[in-house]
Amino acid sequence: MTSDPIVTLERWRIAQRNEKEFWDGMKGRDAILKELAHRNFQREFGIRKELLDSVLSQRVLEIGPGPMPLTCEFENCEKIVVDSLADYFCTNFETDRGIEWMKGLAETLPFINDSFEFVVASNVLDHVRVPQEVLSEIHRVLKVNGSVYLVLNCYGPLTRIYKMMLEKIGQSDPYHPHVFTIKRAKKLLENTGLELLSNAKEIENRKEAINQLLPNSEDKKPKGIKFRISRIIKSILSLMEGNDPGKRSSAVCMIFVLKKFA
Repeated sequence: MTSDPIVTLERWRIAQRNEKEFWDGMKGRDAILKELAHRNFQREFGIRKELLDSVLSQRVLEIGPGPMPLTCEFENCEKIVVDSLADYFCTNFETDRGIEWMKGLAETLPFINDSFEFVVASNVLDHVRVPQEVLSEIHRVLKVNGSVYLVLNCYGPLTRIYKMMLEKIGQSDPYHPHVFTIKRAKKLLENTGLELLSNAKEIENRKEAINQLLPNSEDKKPKGIKFRISRIIKSILSLMEGNDPGKRSSAVCMIFVLKKFA
């Protein structure tokens, strides 16, 4: 099966450091983050409202949401969040008291088999070390007939090649060790024991939503010649790949709804 390579521990730690630095800049903005979490919930689960009915009185796991889990909007269910930076988020942000927070890695979830009826993993697989192991762990802790709600940023194939080249020379997106196309994402989901129930559906890019609420949230680091060149190349790729959601250079958030039948 085709999958992105395993990233080194050092590369993953770089991503974690950058992730923490990003959230450092969000401290004291809890009200805005709660509004953003609400918008994410309305936008993403508004597409599949019937999924919310299925989580009533059930045990729900959310993996790697940062300080604004989608499950904070879930009602009448037991909610658990696992995040590698859970201690940091609980210390520095107003985390939902109705959610049990646990520090852990998505590749080694701290639960016994068949623990949850519903798992949420939004904007997670491109942050981890080994995406395939994460999916295997989700399958392990999910009960039979349980569902998975997966959201993933995807790019066009030319943009993926370009981003992987930047990765080789240390000029890539520091937050995301992996780069997926829609085709590669679907390939990754094969042979996981999880069946894809719905076609991927495009939703609003989360970064755009963040910038609407936080217009000053863009990276403040100096923009040198390499940055300007990369923007020019990105513009060229946008023209080459067109407006097809599977072929354009800007990220497209894709929703995958999966189920475990055995």
